[in-house]
Amino acid sequence: YCRQSISSSGSMIKLNIKEHYGGRSVSREDGLKLRLFFESNWEKTDVFEVDFKDMNIASVSFFDEAFGKLAFNKPIDELKIKINLQNINDFDRQLLNNTLKERYEERKKESQ
Repeated sequence: YCRQSISSSGSMIKLNIKEHYGGRSVSREDGLKLRLFFESNWEKTDVFEVDFKDMNIASVSFFDEAFGKLAFNKPIDELKIKINLQNINDFDRQLLNNTLKERYEERKKESQ
């Protein structure tokens, strides 16, 4: 489910969500595994390309665990550069955007 490539523009880890989760519905636990993968490889790659082709996640829990909690510890500009989402449907993109917005607002409140 994961391939790493290196080019003159830097290194990239490609993740195919459907291959990894076998097309089944995903859970918070699956999101945790994905976040831990990101965290353990954060300094080893320039970009994570996450492919959602043929997947409908429709799980706030998955997005919060995988990306929301990551956003709580990483600047938004760094996430935008580091994580490249491919083939994510509009509904899932909206869920993810709402999750990230909530986490950044929470982070902002805690820092005040």
